[in-house]
Amino acid sequence: ATVRATGFDTDGSKNAAPATRGTFLGGGLDSDTEGTGHCSKFIDEERRAHVISQCQLMEHSHGRVSVRSVEKLMGQLSFCATLVEGIRMFLRSGFDLLRGQDRHAFVILTPRFRMDLVSVRHLLRSAAPRTMLTRNPLTSTFGSWDASTEWGMGGFLDGDWFSISWEELRAWPNNPAFFPSWDHGPERHMIAYLELFAGYWFLRRWASRLSGWTAVVFTDNTNCLSWLTKWTGPGYVVPLLKAIMSLLTKHDVQLQVHYISSADNV
Repeated sequence: ATVRATGFDTDGSKNAAPATRGTFLGGGLDSDTEGTGHCSKFIDEERRAHVISQCQLMEHSHGRVSVRSVEKLMGQLSFCATLVEGIRMFLRSGFDLLRGQDRHAFVILTPRFRMDLVSVRHLLRSAAPRTMLTRNPLTSTFGSWDASTEWGMGGFLDGDWFSISWEELRAWPNNPAFFPSWDHGPERHMIAYLELFAGYWFLRRWASRLSGWTAVVFTDNTNCLSWLTKWTGPGYVVPLLKAIMSLLTKHDVQLQVHYISSADNV
């Protein structure tokens, strides 16, 4: 249909939908009979359950663990990371553990690695079914958020909006997760952190509504833009970045973040 729309004729009898499904390295592959059609990868439910159980076994292991078993698990997780966005953020501790180790040796698992396995299991369980190599369609609506050090934060999506002051949040019986409390050091109320927190709040409200889309969003803070593009940053923002990625994974949302000037973002 795409080719015909450009003015060229096609032979309808030779048009073929994807017809071949196979399994490779624990993932599924779709292609046409000639191998020239769109190819997508996915994790079948059996493989997903297997990887989750392997993470759990490793997480609760006692004493020393063989380097080979850690290598095997990290290989499986590296494959999963190509299909489930966000998993790669939790693999560094495993590779740090393996660095410089002999394959026949045994290692003691670090607390950080065990905690990262918990996060990986959560992502695998909550990840919406999706395929690799297929970008979600772009949203055509305007979405943005903004924060100020003095008053509070707000966000806008396709005519809907939210606005909440820091005083209102402080009045809640229990502070929301990752609340930029002024009691946790100066980093937690830097404007860049507040902008990222506003983005987190934006997704808490509307991630389910954006399910299946690449959300085109705007921020007027370059640090926030960098963190949401590279998915890394100073230590104090990493927990919040991981929480944002968990929301995106759960609802199958991808982000395409752009810069907008403060004047245009008012």
